[in-house]
Amino acid sequence: MRVPMGYFDENDVMERMRFVPVLEYLHPKYNVLEIGCANGSMTSIIAKKVNYVTAIEASEDEYFEAVEHNLLSNVDYINERIENLEVNTFQYDLVFYLGVHFIFFF
Repeated sequence: MRVPMGYFDENDVMERMRFVPVLEYLHPKYNVLEIGCANGSMTSIIAKKVNYVTAIEASEDEYFEAVEHNLLSNVDYINERIENLEVNTFQYDLVFYLGVHFIFFF
């Protein structure tokens, strides 16, 4: 099966090598905060291995794609920039920010 462009392909050896360290940290009882979920491709894989995921994405286009393609009941998607949110990180067991690009202004 061909995976749509931009989606994580868990059957692709190179993709698995890149993300296996992340997947090893997941536990069925964990609540996870994912910062920069993009189109939700990793979110759907993470969500299948944990209790709950809060997935944050700043891009409106990516956010709507994630919501449309990932209908898992244990995921809450938020369309906002992380610096605009008040997040209680103590409610999460793990926080991921895979592939997030930061731009610093001085």
